[in-house]
Amino acid sequence: MTVEKGLRRIGWRLGTGKPFQPNQEDIDSFNAIVDFVENKQKKSIIDNQLFGKLYIYLFGEFVTYYKATAMDSIPHKELNKILGKDIRLLVENVTDRLNLADMEACIKEKESLKQYNPLEYEEVADNMKVMINGAINEFSPKHLERII
Repeated sequence: MTVEKGLRRIGWRLGTGKPFQPNQEDIDSFNAIVDFVENKQKKSIIDNQLFGKLYIYLFGEFVTYYKATAMDSIPHKELNKILGKDIRLLVENVTDRLNLADMEACIKEKESLKQYNPLEYEEVADNMKVMINGAINEFSPKHLERII
């Protein structure tokens, strides 16, 4: 039974406003809806596994950095701050960090800063897109489908 058919059936049954004894078609309709919800949740976990890995890793790093305990809310709040930021601001921050690192490398190597060419936002954003898509393709969690 499809979810649409199951929802129509349950909607019709409940819409009568009269008490009823569920029959097999009602049970099948309910089960189709339950299966749909479970499959959506499993797919969401699979589709977001890479995000979950990074979240868990960074959470652990924040616990260490802030010397937090399991009951401290600081690591969670710091992660939420990052997730709440506009992605453009995050790319701008990475661009600034990369440029600073390149500038420091020029100074360390005693190279002329005249040769220093700062990276532009668009160049970094394009490279980040390629790196993100590469990671998604390389670490696609298809193997999780048989586990979950």
